[in-house]
Amino acid sequence: MARPKDWKTALLLGASRAATFLIIAMILLILAEILWRGLPQVSPRFVFGGTSEGMFEPAKAGVFPMIFGTLVLVVLMTLGVVPVGVITAIYLTEYAKASSPWSRIIRGAINNLAGVPSI
Repeated sequence: MARPKDWKTALLLGASRAATFLIIAMILLILAEILWRGLPQVSPRFVFGGTSEGMFEPAKAGVFPMIFGTLVLVVLMTLGVVPVGVITAIYLTEYAKASSPWSRIIRGAINNLAGVPSI
C-alpha cells in the first residue's frame, strides 16, 4: 500500500483504521460473551424439546419446530418466487417495449423493491 502524501491523509487513514479495529473488536467481544454464556444452555432438550403434547406450547416444544418451519417456509417461497422472477426478467429483456405502460410499471416496482432493505 502506498504511503499517504501529506500528514492529514495519514491521520485520517490512521483514525479510520483505529475505528475499524475498535468496531470489529467490540463485535467479537459481544459474540464471545453471547457464546460464553449461551452455549452451556444449549442442549438436545432445548433444541428438540419435550413431549408431543408440548408441541403447541413454545416453552415446552424446543426450538426445532421453529427452525424447521422457517426452513420449510424459505424453501417453499423460493420455489414459488424464483420462476416468477425469471419469467419477469425474460419478459422485460426480450419482449417488452421500454416505452409501454406495463413495462414502466414493472420497472418502477423493481426499482422500488431494490431500494428497500429486505429486513
